[in-house]
Amino acid sequence: MTVILPTAAPHRLAPAIRKLGVAGLVGSVLLTVLGLWIVGDLYARLRQSRDATANAWRTLNPPLTW
Repeated sequence: MTVILPTAAPHRLAPAIRKLGVAGLVGSVLLTVLGLWIVGDLYARLRQSRDATANAWRTLNPPLTW
């Protein structure tokens, strides 16, 4: 026995589907902004670490050379 389902949602569900779509869009934008903020913060920390390592290397390197 084959069951044939409608290919589209009933019109009475349109407002709920629209709300879900808007909520999904807003959620994806917020997650994207949060991800970019985290990545930017990570790169800033890596840059600071690189600069601190370079300064330490320049400070310690002359006494270590023979």
